[in-house]
Amino acid sequence: MKRFLYLDAHRLSVWLWRHGEVALEHSFENSPEGVARFETILPTLTDQPLTLLSNSPEEAYQQDTIPFLRGADREAVIRRRCSQFFFSTPLTVSVTLGHEKSRRRNERVLLSAFTNPAAFEAWLAPLARVGAPLKSLHGIGQLGGPMLQRLGYAPARCILLTLQDNSVRESFIVSGITVFSRVAPLPDSSLAATAGALAAEARKLHQYLLGQRLIGRNDGLTAYVLAHPQAMQTVRTSCIDSANLRFELIDNQQGARKIGLKTPPEDSHAEAFFIHQLAILPPPQQYLGENLRHDYRLFLLKRTLLAFSALSVVAAALASAYFFFGGFQQRQETTALLAQGNAMELRYRGIAATFPHIQIDNDALRQIINRYAGLQRHQGKPRALFAQISQVLDKQPAIDVESLEWKQTAPVDTATASEESLTLTGQVRLTGKATPRQTMTGFDALVAALRTQSDLSVQVLRPPFDIDPAQGIKGNSTDQPLSPHSFALGISRKETP
Repeated sequence: MKRFLYLDAHRLSVWLWRHGEVALEHSFENSPEGVARFETILPTLTDQPLTLLSNSPEEAYQQDTIPFLRGADREAVIRRRCSQFFFSTPLTVSVTLGHEKSRRRNERVLLSAFTNPAAFEAWLAPLARVGAPLKSLHGIGQLGGPMLQRLGYAPARCILLTLQDNSVRESFIVSGITVFSRVAPLPDSSLAATAGALAAEARKLHQYLLGQRLIGRNDGLTAYVLAHPQAMQTVRTSCIDSANLRFELIDNQQGARKIGLKTPPEDSHAEAFFIHQLAILPPPQQYLGENLRHDYRLFLLKRTLLAFSALSVVAAALASAYFFFGGFQQRQETTALLAQGNAMELRYRGIAATFPHIQIDNDALRQIINRYAGLQRHQGKPRALFAQISQVLDKQPAIDVESLEWKQTAPVDTATASEESLTLTGQVRLTGKATPRQTMTGFDALVAALRTQSDLSVQVLRPPFDIDPAQGIKGNSTDQPLSPHSFALGISRKETP
């Protein structure tokens, strides 16, 4: 929903636009009584920005060329040119017409102004007193080109004739930009008089454009007339084409549907068309200075602060809800964990009640467990020692291993190295009938090979033959007889702690 103020030479009216529908709300005569009535209803209009649309007859246009500039320098030059051409009014606007293709690339600009600011001051003063958020001021001449393009007409140059109030608005449009516009009074509002006035004003404007050299003498020009279907025949009878001026009538009922205006005009007046055009596609340029838009800036600031406050409240509410539900969930999880812990405690007590009673205190039991854990940590495997001895045995083919008995001695503390020992029992099997001396030679070779391993300690527990210097060599005889030439070696190795 948007609200517009429409000002002409006789009155100010308030229009409401909502989703393509345009409705007249209030109308105030241009008199002290009308201004006073307008001020009384203003407090009801300050809840949203206001846009002022003017159909002022005191409107001037001037084309000029300025140097190629940007930013603040360009704005300063344009303000100075406006003050030179329209020295009696602050209500000015500029539109760029492009750059010249010369080396300096000078910019062509269109300057326009409402030359009678007093006609606006009577209505702007109440707006300032109540702090109404006046957003912008536009002229009907600004809207003619864009509206004609939305109706489906986009000639390079044309004339647009529309009716509003008791006047005819004549606009000369070049490439969608109104470069000249004026208002002609319409003293007789009858259909025939209106049709005749449209034709006459089009021809007058055509002659004016020729005189100002805005068009060539042989250039063809089309005049578009916006009219109601019931007035089409009468207007067509009056608007007769000439050699260089051609009339084209636009059905405002079909045009309203084309541009999305859901309130078709009941006659040929075009106020609803311009208000709808201003609502959906306002021009980027407007006539108000920043000093007259102060209340609008405050309105935007208030809206921003309110939106930020509302957003902060919503964010705080969401954060509170998040923490509330998070705490609730944590409390539920805590309750569930406590219940689970109690159940496990009861289960442990039930299982512990079935354990046999041990006649030992907790400290002694803890030491035993720690000792057992230490033994478990130092418990090794004979793989490394077996691999080392296997490498030696691979080089002694005469040695036949009968048994291996491995054990490991745990350290007393962490500073003491653990020791592993191996008892190797075997025989020396030589081919043929070996003499005892040959058997001992093979045995000594095995012992010597094992002792070459620096980390092994080798002790002969039982040689193949008992050697006594006072007696001859003879075979072993023990309580448990062994095979001929059997021997036993004790091999040990210490591990690094």
